[in-house]
Amino acid sequence: MAEANTIQAPGHATPGGDPLAVGARVDVCNRYVGSWARGFEVARRSGATVWVRRLSDGAVLPEPLQLHEVRPAPTRPTWWA
Repeated sequence: MAEANTIQAPGHATPGGDPLAVGARVDVCNRYVGSWARGFEVARRSGATVWVRRLSDGAVLPEPLQLHEVRPAPTRPTWWA
């Protein structure tokens, strides 16, 4: 198992347990308008600090986020999406 402070390759989710574990798909809060953006996964986590990876291009965002700025992504799509 990888250490919590190392960045993992895309798609390496930990089954069960922590919904914000490395590899878990997450939504990220937009700091400007307060909406949630989809298409991210946890790349690294250290305590209450989370680094996320954009799924579209695999880039890890340079700015770490706090736990209140990420949430587990929905497991089922909504009918209007």
